Amino acid sequence: LALAAARSGSARCAGSLDLLGRLQSYGRAGRYGSTIFDQTLGMLAVHALRAGPSSRAVGVLLAARGGGGWNFNLTRSGGRPDDVTSTAMAILAARAAGTSARNGTLRAGLRWMLAQRTAAGGFALGRRDRNEANSTALALEAERAMGRGDARAARALRSLQRTGGAFQFTRTDAGSRVLASVDATVALSGRRLPVSVSHRRPGRC
Repeated sequence: LALAAARSGSARCAGSLDLLGRLQSYGRAGRYGSTIFDQTLGMLAVHALRAGPSSRAVGVLLAARGGGGWNFNLTRSGGRPDDVTSTAMAILAARAAGTSARNGTLRAGLRWMLAQRTAAGGFALGRRDRNEANSTALALEAERAMGRGDARAARALRSLQRTGGAFQFTRTDAGSRVLASVDATVALSGRRLPVSVSHRRPGRC
């Protein structure tokens, strides 16, 4: 994803390592790993290289939706509650793979995610008493992928920016300003993951 966004050299290759080949070896059965981030980042990356993902990978992702949204584990029986961040990532990956915004599973996940909004207008991971930059940014991107705008969440996210330009994790917790700023910048720019897709599928390394 980073190499595709950088548009430098072949986004497929890290030196002599064929990143696409490695990803495809992980995802042969449609499953890139055991977590929602394994699955969604793998799907987004092969999409960025114009190499998929497969319909099996999409099926694995859609089947993993829990009682409302998605959770960190790539299984309904993972023992974790559904959360905004995982749900947003699932929506982004499914939409990038070509799943319709009218798909019932995605629409149900979106409804659940919106119901988790905090009183201050943003979103957080597993709680509703504060805004968190990362969850709010990813929720904004997921809403955009589903054809929605959300000015209230955008205002909540902007409120976490400090005078130096960086975004904080929350109003009172700096957290990783790098991660918060990366997520916030993509969301507030009007983009969504993946931020760039190769013009053509890169050749082998």
